[in-house]
Amino acid sequence: MSNEQNQISHKKDRKNSTKSIDQRLEKLEMTLKLLDISFDELVGLVTYYRAEKQKSDDPMERSGQLKWNLDKLMLEMNLNIDQVATIVGLHRNQIGKIKNHDFKRTDLKTIERISKGLNVSLDELFRYEKDDSV
Repeated sequence: MSNEQNQISHKKDRKNSTKSIDQRLEKLEMTLKLLDISFDELVGLVTYYRAEKQKSDDPMERSGQLKWNLDKLMLEMNLNIDQVATIVGLHRNQIGKIKNHDFKRTDLKTIERISKGLNVSLDELFRYEKDDSV
C-alpha cells in the first residue's frame, strides 16, 4: 500500500471512529432523557453501585465512603453540621445520621441535595481513595 493510500485509509478510520463516538453520545443523551437523570447522576449511581459491589470487611472500603468524604469536605470547607444543613436545605439530624454512618434510609434526592449544596459531584461524594500509608 502506498503512503497516499495509507493516509486515505487512516482518514476514513478517523471519520468512522468520530461517527461511532457521535452515535454513542447521541444514544447516551437519549437514554439519559428517557431515564430523566443527568450525566452526573448516572456517574454517581454507577460509582455507588461499584462501591456496593466491592464491599469488604474493611469499614473504610464500604459504601460508607459518603460519610468519610462528607467529613473530609466539611473539614476542607471549615463547615459544621448546622452550616451544612443550612447550605443544603436539610435538617441537621439528616446530616448527623450520615456523619454517624446511620444512613440506611438516606435516598438519592438527599444525596443530590448535599452534592448540589456543597458544589461537588455525586462521584466525589462516593469516591474511594485508598490510603496506602495506613
